[in-house]
Amino acid sequence: MEAKTFQERVRSFNKKNLKWFYLPEDKQIGFTRKMAVDFQVTFTILKADLEDLRFLRRGRLYPEADEHFRERLSEFFRRYPVDEWYPLNREEFGHYQKRAPLAKPRQWQQP
Repeated sequence: MEAKTFQERVRSFNKKNLKWFYLPEDKQIGFTRKMAVDFQVTFTILKADLEDLRFLRRGRLYPEADEHFRERLSEFFRRYPVDEWYPLNREEFGHYQKRAPLAKPRQWQQP
């Protein structure tokens, strides 16, 4: 992919989709091609196992990338506790409640 296209894509995707974190190229740790982290694909590893495998660590992100990674990760997993049906009008809420009978209507959604 040409440089102009890639930089446009990264700028666009960074604003529209929080699930991606683009890794900066770094030949010292083996990032020799365009790569990204997809926060929707996760797996669990025990802390003890992670510590036992520390010798396999190839390197670290540079400080700016490390800070950006932590912020991006927190943005992706941040959830504001809100009922998803609050913007619905009375009729829309009626349809919604058929799928989610425990949903409590707001004042403007009351029959």
